[in-house]
Amino acid sequence: MPPDFQEFIAVDWSGAKSPRLPGLQVASCRPGRATPRLVRRTPSWTRCGVMDYVGTRAREQGPVLAGFDFGFAYPFHDAQAYFPAIEGSPSDAKTVWALIDTLAGDAPDLYGGAAARPPSPLAPLFNVHKHRGRWFSNRRLRRTERACPTRPSCMFNGVGPASVGVGSLAGMRMLHRLSQRRDLRIAVWPFDPIDGADLVVVEIFPRLYARTTSIDRAAYRTEDEFDAVLAADALRSLAGHAAIWTSGDPLEGWIFGVA
Repeated sequence: MPPDFQEFIAVDWSGAKSPRLPGLQVASCRPGRATPRLVRRTPSWTRCGVMDYVGTRAREQGPVLAGFDFGFAYPFHDAQAYFPAIEGSPSDAKTVWALIDTLAGDAPDLYGGAAARPPSPLAPLFNVHKHRGRWFSNRRLRRTERACPTRPSCMFNGVGPASVGVGSLAGMRMLHRLSQRRDLRIAVWPFDPIDGADLVVVEIFPRLYARTTSIDRAAYRTEDEFDAVLAADALRSLAGHAAIWTSGDPLEGWIFGVA
């Protein structure tokens, strides 16, 4: 059985290169039926601020289930490698996170864009602003993306309103930092066992949950706010179903709630 979570936190993530991230929204709820609340920061959240916040809540409340709207790993099974034709391609997701963090250099607030641009060795795989790698392919999708009824975007694409490429790079930097902490028992699902964890981190896709929510979209100023709230509600609804936790791919990761 999954942990008896005491709080559910959903983060509508942002990979933007900016000191202010108004699109980065956080919502939280406790067990029960109360509508999740937005957790606001002035002037706006930062990625590092969100990372610290979920750690603090896990220490104070524990166990906490936190969902983040970015891809946790790249396709592997289609080519038997995350980065085919790249020398030294990692063999597991945690090594990918460490590599991305290294390639991003000293970019502030976990920004990861440098990992997708020349002279990064991964640049040929990505399509980002003013750079389209010669090996970029929109057809590279993970098994969870193919199984998802509302098809997510290719993780190597960083162009367009639905793109997840740059946001996932920033997110993987955060996952690497979280995985290095020793003051909390942190599990990133489905890469780690969740038993006994103070903080369980899962990948979410708010569009997947929009079909089942009764939350009123008109009550929120932006789509980002609404996505965070409905995702927090979905985390609470799904977390108690043991079958949800038996899905997952320890190489590619899995979107929480995809059957």
